[in-house]
Amino acid sequence: MEAPTVSPPFFQPALRIAMNFRDKLGHSLRRRHREPDLPQRATLRGVIFWVVVGAVSLLVQVYLPVYAPLASQLELPLIVTLYLAFLVRDPVPALLYGALMGVSQDALLAQPVGLFGIVKTLAAYSAASASSRLDVEHPAPRCVLICFFFLFHQFFYWVLREALLGLDVQFPILLTLAAAMLNGAAGVLIFLLLDRLVRVV
Repeated sequence: MEAPTVSPPFFQPALRIAMNFRDKLGHSLRRRHREPDLPQRATLRGVIFWVVVGAVSLLVQVYLPVYAPLASQLELPLIVTLYLAFLVRDPVPALLYGALMGVSQDALLAQPVGLFGIVKTLAAYSAASASSRLDVEHPAPRCVLICFFFLFHQFFYWVLREALLGLDVQFPILLTLAAAMLNGAAGVLIFLLLDRLVRVV
């Protein structure tokens, strides 16, 4: 008789976070589908769905500005991260997803790993915490929140570049405000698309 496999102690916190992330996604999918007993495979599909959506947003973020320079003002990974944070309304899976998206974006942009990781973790945690108290189901509040968290994201990204890297970088206020409005408008459309896709998943 084989002895049961026991995970090493240092793996257990990571496993708990991963299971919590999976459970929260499953809970969100059940709420969206209004099905109290959504099968386990649907939860797994949800996790795969968010990995794919995140990967697509990162690739578009990196390559689209090459062909459309205006797209460089969009923050698609942030918009996707905010949607998931608003959906699960739980800081733990939200910050985990935000950290993953941010670190991946750092790696793709060949910049010091951790800048976007830290900023997107903060944004995801704050968005998930705020979503439990605010209306995030309608376009107008969604637009306002996306604009706010874009400004939050850009400000802390600027602070980290100044503080951690010692770079003398100007903070373009007017351009950032215009980009916030652009991301707010684009984010509302992307949220509507994700609403439809989440129902399918």
